[in-house]
Amino acid sequence: MIPDCIICEHKLPIPPEITDLMIVPVEWDETEFHTYSFLASPALSFDKYTISEDGQLYKDMIETEFVRKDGVISVEEKSGGIERQDYTGEILFSGLHLDEELDFFLEFKALFWKGELKELELEEWEKSDNKARKEAQKNLMKLVDKQQKKEHSIGRKIALPFYAALSLIFGLLRWILGFIVGITWKIERLFR
Repeated sequence: MIPDCIICEHKLPIPPEITDLMIVPVEWDETEFHTYSFLASPALSFDKYTISEDGQLYKDMIETEFVRKDGVISVEEKSGGIERQDYTGEILFSGLHLDEELDFFLEFKALFWKGELKELELEEWEKSDNKARKEAQKNLMKLVDKQQKKEHSIGRKIALPFYAALSLIFGLLRWILGFIVGITWKIERLFR
């Protein structure tokens, strides 16, 4: 399941003990959190919601379109405006803030009555050492750099024309053999 995205422009109840630990300042009203509260069944796309500054719940009406450009499929989103939601119930939403020394997981619980925020509280928070994440990121970047160097190496540029020529020769060979096999099948069918 893909989680829905939610942005909370309403002031979040984050205690000073958490913000004092953070080195990188966070614009909480622009942070994208994730929620599974709206999903009734597994979905292939996700919706975007906003809790406005005055506590109203809105759904961003986004039209998603899959576009193929140069053999690559990408997703293009077009805004169709926003629509106020008359949601009644609890919404749990969470996010991860990656800081310089620690990573922070925060989960909030919002209670709505007919689309209006009635309660908002910090349900859970956790700080964790980010050395393992940073090491994994570093290793991934090394692999990406290595692959890019390989793709732009002189040896590859020299080998590319030979590869193209071999592909052309083998492609023609496959086509000729396929043509011959097709003719032999037709001849066999004539004598049946």
